Amino acid sequence: MDNKYIIQKTKWLEDMLPAFVVNCRLNGDDVVYDLPSKYERDDAISLIKQLELNIQPYGELSCMFSINTCTNTNILDDLFENVFLAMRSCLR
Repeated sequence: MDNKYIIQKTKWLEDMLPAFVVNCRLNGDDVVYDLPSKYERDDAISLIKQLELNIQPYGELSCMFSINTCTNTNILDDLFENVFLAMRSCLR
């Protein structure tokens, strides 16, 4: 998969959730992003795990989810859409 497209999707996630999802970056086959606090991070991880996505904490304020199973752009788009919807529901 093209890293430019993956980076574009991480930027889209930041743009859709400004000041909530920040500092999106690639770490090998994983996407890492920061959240305002560990409470939002833990809420997001809980909701995203309900979607049966491989997500885990990464450091104090960060989440990391794997994209290694994304074999085409449609699968990647669906993954980011599901992460976005779960993250949006965390906003209070």
